Amino acid sequence: MARSSHVTIRDVASSSRVSTATVSRVISGDGYVSGATRERVLRSIEKLGYSPSFAAQSLRTKKSTVIGLVITDIKNPFYPELVSGIENEAQRRGYSLILCNSQEDSERESAYLDYLSSHRTDGILICVPGMANRQRDKLRKFLGPIVLLNESKVDRDFPTIAMHDFEGGRQIGEHLHEIGFKKIIYVGVAREVKDGLPRFEGLKSGAGTRVDYIAPDNLLVDTESLVTRILAQNKTPFAVVTHNDISAIALMHEFMNRGLKIPEEVGIVGYDDIAMSALVNPALTTVNQNLEQLAHLAMNSIEALLAGEKKLKGTEVLPELVVRNSTLKSKVQTATKAINKGR
Repeated sequence: MARSSHVTIRDVASSSRVSTATVSRVISGDGYVSGATRERVLRSIEKLGYSPSFAAQSLRTKKSTVIGLVITDIKNPFYPELVSGIENEAQRRGYSLILCNSQEDSERESAYLDYLSSHRTDGILICVPGMANRQRDKLRKFLGPIVLLNESKVDRDFPTIAMHDFEGGRQIGEHLHEIGFKKIIYVGVAREVKDGLPRFEGLKSGAGTRVDYIAPDNLLVDTESLVTRILAQNKTPFAVVTHNDISAIALMHEFMNRGLKIPEEVGIVGYDDIAMSALVNPALTTVNQNLEQLAHLAMNSIEALLAGEKKLKGTEVLPELVVRNSTLKSKVQTATKAINKGR
C-alpha cells in the first residue's frame, strides 16, 4: 500500500487495538511486546501505509541518526565522489546525511555548524582544509563526535582520518624517475604551504631529482599564462604533477593546444583519480585516494565515538598510483632516446 502522510500512530493503535505506547515500542524496538501483538501492529502498519515521523522519533529517542558532512567545494568532482561513498556507507548503517557545502567561507562554516547543532545531528564529518583551525572554539562546543577527513596530518583535538600525501607524492616521484623524466614541476595550491607540503616532499623523495614548486592563485582561470611561464623556464621533456585531477586536465589540454605531445614531451600526473581522469585523451595518470576505505573509516570512527569511545587514534589512508597514458612508459622512453641521440 502507498505511504500516506495522513495516517497517524493513533490510527495504527486503533487498528491494532493497542495503545499508542505499544505501537511506539514496536517501531523503536525498545521495551517488551508479545509476539502476537507485535505481528498485529506490524500488519496494521503495512495495511495503513504508516510511515513513522522522523522528527517525532528523534524527540523520543534523543537520537536523530543524522550525520552532518561538511565539504569545501561541490563543483570539484572529487567531492561528489567522496559524498557518494560516505552516503552509501552511512545509509548501510542506518544513518541519514546532511550535506553542507562551505566553499571555504568561514561565515558559511559557522552557519552550518549552528544549523547542525540545532537540528540534533549525531555527529559531524568535516572535509574542509583549515576549517578545524578557523572554527575550533565552536567545534569544541558541539556535543556530538567530530571527525576530520582528508587531512594531511593528525589534529590535536579531533580524530583525524589523514591521507598519506607523502606516500602519494613518493609513488609519483618513483614512477617519473623510472620512466626517465629528469625535470619535474609540481603545481600546488597556496594552502599546502601551511601543511608542510607533504605531497611535494614525497615527490622529491621518490624522484631523486630537481622538483620545482609553483602555486598559482587560480590555475583554472589562468591556465594559459601558467603554461607560458612553464615553457619559458623549461625545455622539454619534463613532467608536471598537479594538486588535483581537474588542474592536471586543464594543463594537459593547454599543452596539447600548443602542439606539445603528451607524454613524449610533457608528462602529466594528477591527484584524486576522479572518474573523468580515465575518460580524457590521453587518459590521466593519477593517485587514487581510496575513498571507499575513507568512508568506511569515517563511519567506524563516528559510531565508536557515539558508543562511548573517548579518544581515537589518528588513522592514515594509503593512496595508490594509477598509471595511464599521460605518462606511458614506452612513449616517454622512446622520445627520450631520440632526444639524447640528437644531441
